[in-house]
Amino acid sequence: MSELLLSKKFIPVFFIVAIAVGVLYRYLGISWFQTAIVIGPCITVGFVSIAQNFGSKS
Repeated sequence: MSELLLSKKFIPVFFIVAIAVGVLYRYLGISWFQTAIVIGPCITVGFVSIAQNFGSKS
């Protein structure tokens, strides 16, 4: 399951979800700090997925 979630197909999903959640949370009036706590893991996993899929294979 983790291989599927970290595959190249899911890379855009992490960033789209982070943006959508950020916009929704700010629309609801939640603070920037709380919004960052929620979207931080999505962005982190997105960058980890990019590093695993496109990093050097040596």
